Amino acid sequence: MRAQRQPGRRPVVKIMSPEAIARCMGDWRSRSRPVLDELFAEAGPATRAHCHQAMAALCDAKVLQAKLDSELGDRSWRALGRLLVVVSENDLLGTSMAMIGACLTGNELLVKARRTQRLVSELKQALDLSDAQCRVVDWSSSEQDDRALLSEVDGVLLAGGESLIAHYRRVTPVGVRLIEYGPKLSCALIGQAQPLGQTVAALLADMSLFAQSVCSSPSFVLVEGEALAEEVYRQALAGLAALDPLDYPERLAQFSRCQELQLRSRMARKGSDEGRMHVDADSGWGVTLSREFDPNRWLPKGLAIISGPLEQLLPMVARRYRHRLQSAGVHGLSDAARSAMSGFTRVCAIGQMHRRAPLEPHDGMLELCNLVELCS
Repeated sequence: MRAQRQPGRRPVVKIMSPEAIARCMGDWRSRSRPVLDELFAEAGPATRAHCHQAMAALCDAKVLQAKLDSELGDRSWRALGRLLVVVSENDLLGTSMAMIGACLTGNELLVKARRTQRLVSELKQALDLSDAQCRVVDWSSSEQDDRALLSEVDGVLLAGGESLIAHYRRVTPVGVRLIEYGPKLSCALIGQAQPLGQTVAALLADMSLFAQSVCSSPSFVLVEGEALAEEVYRQALAGLAALDPLDYPERLAQFSRCQELQLRSRMARKGSDEGRMHVDADSGWGVTLSREFDPNRWLPKGLAIISGPLEQLLPMVARRYRHRLQSAGVHGLSDAARSAMSGFTRVCAIGQMHRRAPLEPHDGMLELCNLVELCS
């Protein structure tokens, strides 16, 4: 049995049971499918379908109860108090999980949202939270009054890029808990042990969900050997046109960067490896192929394919991105390649890189423990 919350230093909102949250979320989903479609419309059909599937998992009381049991267990705890939530608005599910986590642990909510404001409002109504229990803050970061925003909060949950994390580290008062998620980096690994089959199609699906803007999106793939890398490149080229298209500014940036890289390749010294690159005219997604690991030669959106011995590439990646690696999507790895892997918080099959169950820790961290104070 889960321990009861101990009296806190400030009034807290009601702790919602997993059964109550699942019931509220289920009722909301059953009557609000058109609203959800509209909320997820900008993400494209594939991402929208993924979000619907992930939302369905939040309607399962057994899943939520198991999360409570696995992360808080029999320990005594009390709510942190008032929690400021600042989640990248590219991560449509992150805000939802933060709000549900706060309800499971009895924390008040202050949610900073602009484009996702309707999603927050819908969730607030679905979970029957009052204005005192959940308030939305809507202002641009350039106009933000940090002192006013942070004056009465007990914790700040952040999910975003380096500049966001650095800003709140600088302005958050001593004694306010910082709960940081990100930025992380994910990649795919393909070895020689098995045929490709549908692997490249699954890899492109992992890449393109959320327009490659969340931590679980693979940004590069390490491939064992040049011949196999060539085949991955060929299949990736053939699959780019079928992906949900990027928006116009991103497509423009893709073509501009591709032209720059192609010019650089033509001007390179004879014998140097500047690699190959291509941007699809319809979707705007791109792919590059090289024997050298050099992010300066990658496109803003798409796959960077690097060929070489995985036993040599993997230690280099672990050193370069120390403390930043998240998911590794793998296919056909040898025992030697698997033994060379380190630093990843999650290893899964290619095609499953975004399918993290609510029970799994985010970025290798236990989420609910961060939202409470453990009592001795």
